[in-house]
Amino acid sequence: MPVDSTKIVLKKLLSEEEIIDLLNKIDFSRSVWVDNDVIRKETFFKILKSGDRKEVILMLKELHEQRIEKERNGKRLHVNDEKILCEAEKIIHEELAFSMNISIEDVGDYIVKHINK
Repeated sequence: MPVDSTKIVLKKLLSEEEIIDLLNKIDFSRSVWVDNDVIRKETFFKILKSGDRKEVILMLKELHEQRIEKERNGKRLHVNDEKILCEAEKIIHEELAFSMNISIEDVGDYIVKHINK
């Protein structure tokens, strides 16, 4: 990838302190969920493409909550939501795991523990 490319934006890798600060600044009571499937897909792709870590983490929380609710009712998350969830998890979990020197599998639990504080 060319370093002077305007199509792809490189972001600085966060330090552990910056990650903790980021998680502290997220308003987890705010919802980014959109009921309309088409509008939600567009909105969530914009969030993913923006690279705004706060919004991506908030979106992950919403998608996980929706998945749990749907499973309780014997249903499944919409295919587009599953794709976005997988992509967002990959991006956030890899970055946080690398920055915090923990396994990718432990990132979700770390975020959940932080949310429940």
